[in-house]
Amino acid sequence: KEDYFGAVNYYEKLVAANPSNAKNNLFLAISFMATNQHKKAIDLLSKMTSSDEFHFDIEWYLALAYLKNKDIQNASVHFQNLSKENNYYQPQAKSIFEKINDHIVLKD
Repeated sequence: KEDYFGAVNYYEKLVAANPSNAKNNLFLAISFMATNQHKKAIDLLSKMTSSDEFHFDIEWYLALAYLKNKDIQNASVHFQNLSKENNYYQPQAKSIFEKINDHIVLKD
């Protein structure tokens, strides 16, 4: 329904009730991003990086959150990680990583 502020409230309650549920934490982080709360998304996703469940999704959204937060260096690290492993996000991550590196090289 694209009611992301409502989704934040909903998933915050679910996460409070079950903090170890990776799916609910991921959806909360995505909802934070959709409501321009990128720092909250980064904080949440950063705590989840060791999770095997939804690993590539977590890495992808963490990279995007860093990018939206204008933290190019951290975004680049996560896009590079995704570009090295076979996963759904690999082609997009590789393309973004290359564009970031081209931009950094040209800027220097």
